[in-house]
Amino acid sequence: MSDTITAPATAPTTAPATSAPESRPATHVALPVELANGILNYLAQRPYGEVADLIRGMEATSVGVAP
Repeated sequence: MSDTITAPATAPTTAPATSAPESRPATHVALPVELANGILNYLAQRPYGEVADLIRGMEATSVGVAP
């Protein structure tokens, strides 16, 4: 028996941005858990000041995100 994991034949589908709930701007997208965990692990290894600067930059350029 093989231990390899194969990807699905087709990419998962997502709902169109127009169907986003009113409480969530259409600029937000869902991330696969593995990708989200990878991003969090990367940020956890960075110095606090660097991560804070990155977040401030994201807040300054985000569209439709309440302060």
